[in-house]
Amino acid sequence: YRPAIDHLLESGAWVFRLGDRNSTAMDHPSNRFIDLPHLPNYEDWMDVFLISRAYFSLNCSSGPASYCQIFDVPSLLVNNVPQTFNLITPTHKHVHMFKNFRDVGSGELLSYSEILDRDLSNFSQTQEYETAGIQVEENTADEILEAVQEMEARLEGRHVEDRLLQDRFRKLSIDYDRDRIQRITDGTAPQTMHESPHYCFSFPWVTIVEAFCRRDPSFLKIP
Repeated sequence: YRPAIDHLLESGAWVFRLGDRNSTAMDHPSNRFIDLPHLPNYEDWMDVFLISRAYFSLNCSSGPASYCQIFDVPSLLVNNVPQTFNLITPTHKHVHMFKNFRDVGSGELLSYSEILDRDLSNFSQTQEYETAGIQVEENTADEILEAVQEMEARLEGRHVEDRLLQDRFRKLSIDYDRDRIQRITDGTAPQTMHESPHYCFSFPWVTIVEAFCRRDPSFLKIP
């Protein structure tokens, strides 16, 4: 996250890092970087207050993401996984970027279609990925930096949405959601699908980070 933090600070923003006192402290020479949980007078309510006043939030699918939804604060969710039980508020203010999923046998990154075809959306435990021969990789520093730059452009009105890319993502997601429902209906779906029948990334308001998709054109395999 450091390059993204540096970029935001260089642009004049204040950056507040949230967490808890057990998290590893992060030092930065800028006086506009605040490592909140390591302040001597830190209290939990400060997280909620700062999120409610944020220009946007950079986070993963964790507790702070829920507060962004409650306060309608734009959110860039990185290191996301395509699970069915993610809570996604009906708004275009939240933009998502998946982790990278690599096939251990071939060493190749999986495309979005392959992620869906292998039903990785049903996985919630590390062991499940290991059993399936999938290596889950965190977003790189460059991927996060590019996502932050795209988020800034969106908020400032400089971003021109790539409809072809977004529509391709939504079509693949909707097709997968329909397939899940059909398998549940005809009794061929695993029990995990019955517990969370709908694939939440198929909802029409879901937006994917375009810079991430362009880094690997094979991710969406746009015709």
